[in-house]
Amino acid sequence: MKRRQTELREWRRLWTILGVLLCLQPMRLAAQAESLDLSTSAGRDKFNQAVKLHNEGVLLFEKQDYAVAQQKFKDALALNPDFAEAHCNYGNTLMNSGQYEEALSEFKRATELKPSLSVAWEDLGTCFQTVGKTPDAVEAYKKYLSIDPAGQHASKIRSTVALLENEIKRTSNSLVSNGPNDYLGDATQNGMTRWSPDLMPLKVYIKNGAAVPNFRPEFVDILKQAFADWSQGSSGKVTFVFTDDENSANIVCSWTNNPKEMMSSAEGGHAMVIPDAQGILKSIVILLTVNPSGAVVTEKFARRVDLHEIGHALGLLGHSKNPDDIMFSSLPPGDLDCALNERDKNTIIALYSCDPSKVASRPLDVSRLMMSGDPTSTVMRTVKLNAEASEAMKNKSFAIAVAKLEEAHKLDPSNQIINSNLGSAYANCAVIAFMLRNFPQADKYFSQALPLLEKGTNKANYLAVLKNYCSMLRLTQRASEADKISKRIKALESKN
Repeated sequence: MKRRQTELREWRRLWTILGVLLCLQPMRLAAQAESLDLSTSAGRDKFNQAVKLHNEGVLLFEKQDYAVAQQKFKDALALNPDFAEAHCNYGNTLMNSGQYEEALSEFKRATELKPSLSVAWEDLGTCFQTVGKTPDAVEAYKKYLSIDPAGQHASKIRSTVALLENEIKRTSNSLVSNGPNDYLGDATQNGMTRWSPDLMPLKVYIKNGAAVPNFRPEFVDILKQAFADWSQGSSGKVTFVFTDDENSANIVCSWTNNPKEMMSSAEGGHAMVIPDAQGILKSIVILLTVNPSGAVVTEKFARRVDLHEIGHALGLLGHSKNPDDIMFSSLPPGDLDCALNERDKNTIIALYSCDPSKVASRPLDVSRLMMSGDPTSTVMRTVKLNAEASEAMKNKSFAIAVAKLEEAHKLDPSNQIINSNLGSAYANCAVIAFMLRNFPQADKYFSQALPLLEKGTNKANYLAVLKNYCSMLRLTQRASEADKISKRIKALESKN
């Protein structure tokens, strides 16, 4: 293997994880009332009737009978206009049906009537986020945390705040403008990358999710339809074919029921994009079979998440600021129908119609991409360590790179990208030790590299390291071991 060959190839593959949809659901509230003249019989009757109507509304909301629940909350407010909890839950029914401005008014009124009502601040933040008012959402969420730092949803809200604050930082200095009817500037604010037209149709491998709790067979059909929608929406500039061979796939999709595997505890899925100098090398899409809020994953929810994550996997790495676009950063609270709109279609067409020189002139800024997730999550800590290792490799600080990747490997031992990069780092160290005639150290690094690379999808890299190892074994008079490695090499070459 030529000197640094593996280094130059593998460490151009910067691992980036893209922003994902936030799962936001209305809260159920205990019935309370703030003001009525309870010194009179009429006042007490109104109070009790308002509480009764409110509680009936909560039960109806739980049964997803939103229209009747909404009327119950309205009736409660007619009796007691200062009923903060009723304003809050009435706002939730409005938000659930897409009446966001009206919902904002109700949530604001609830916080005015009862500033200590933490859930009202949470719902206000959710609604602000849904309409794209990110700074206002952050302010409302922080108010919730100041009131109820150990609340039921405090952890998720902290994660959401981290995501939104990073989103603000990422977009504040963007110099790229959008087209008249697209959001290419927003979608490529961190730089440009895309799949090479020579790779079309892209091979898509969908892992069997039958063993994943809460997986349903219809998830596969929904996912395949989402791919078809993007292909049609791109006017055929992006095409797909489904394959049963994971190793040869360009895009690998799988499911998990563990929200901790997401970039943040508020996510419904995420896409990992691995680019190199020629464009996107591989994309990995992971989808949740459970809604982080505890609700069942509906077909509409799954479809919206699938469309969003595939958009990332195709190179739309940023988020639109328009809530009507599929690449908006959060889900609407209601379980609403969704489809690619004209702006979505125009954006993917614009990306794949760009002159190659324009794409090459705007390389990905990994430091900005790393701001897209919750920095405290295991996934983002792993991403950060991987990026730091990549930078160390560029600076020829191989020991630091290995240490960073070993730390990442401890965080996520099953991560294929980390395993591949750690295997490549070990292989680079093995080659350097081999060239310096430090054969014991070279043997140690080869022994660490090969098991990791064998499990990976880059068989060419694995084959190259095997050949180097075989050369060292023959040079050190270990013929029998070299013969065994030689047989493995021939077996691999016969498959290609």
